[in-house]
Amino acid sequence: MQVSLPNDTIFDILSRIPVKSLCRFRCVSKEWYALIADPGFHAAHKSRVEPLLIVGSRRDNSLRLIDMEGSVVKVINGVGCVWKLICGSRDNLTCVITRTGDVKVIDLANGSEVSVTTWKDGLWGFGCSIPSSVYKLVYIKGDTCEILTLGDSVGWRQMQLPPTSNISYRSNPAVVNGMMHLMLESYSDGNNVLCFNLETEEWKEGIKGPPNVDLKGCDPALSEINGSLCMVQPVLYGFEGLTNIWLLTDPDKSTWVKRKMEAEAKIPVEDTRIMLADLSNMDDDTRAWFLKKRAKIHAGDG
Repeated sequence: MQVSLPNDTIFDILSRIPVKSLCRFRCVSKEWYALIADPGFHAAHKSRVEPLLIVGSRRDNSLRLIDMEGSVVKVINGVGCVWKLICGSRDNLTCVITRTGDVKVIDLANGSEVSVTTWKDGLWGFGCSIPSSVYKLVYIKGDTCEILTLGDSVGWRQMQLPPTSNISYRSNPAVVNGMMHLMLESYSDGNNVLCFNLETEEWKEGIKGPPNVDLKGCDPALSEINGSLCMVQPVLYGFEGLTNIWLLTDPDKSTWVKRKMEAEAKIPVEDTRIMLADLSNMDDDTRAWFLKKRAKIHAGDG
């Protein structure tokens, strides 16, 4: 007995399929071909499309956007040999540090360089202020704390010193809703995360880490998922790697929730470095994005 699905259900399912698979599905039937070619379907698919990995290639000094199936969907040439990615944004702007000593803000939509400044040793942050929607670069090193507003002629300005010198230089800052979050090396007044408002350029009250979790020695990282701050906690059990992903659900109360995940990273075999996975459109059962090496990464409760 043949079972057919309602058209709305087929539309919903196909709108969540990666582009590479969707192209193959056009051959299933004339109806599917017409559906996939429809402009309305294109708009729905674009709104639900999976996030891309930003990869710096040392072979040809390019940035590559790679989908979750491992296919290269875009190449941005002439970036330089990328040493480190500072932060990405939802407006396709990404900030990278090259091995030639440049700090570049790159528009991934057209590959243009929005801003270029000279690198110096220290902690770098990049993000967008709210509600003014102005992008800013932040530099911190010891008692030096500077900020640069992209697009103005003022240049670098002195900003408030952080309330503690206990900032971790190993973890990149993460920006969520105009607030830059910095990981602390150890507890400071009971807090693990320091907060800086990019709009007012003032330091705010810190955030405590997940309860009953020892963050010492695990080198946690900060990022964003669905408009919320997340903390990535790598844990090793022998040769097995476990990655706990904690979502901050209530900043005022420092409430964190652990996410359950399991995923496999599929990256083209070449001399590349994984820089960042953009998680802006992930759902609750988000994939593991903490890709320090080409390996299967498990994450879950317990």
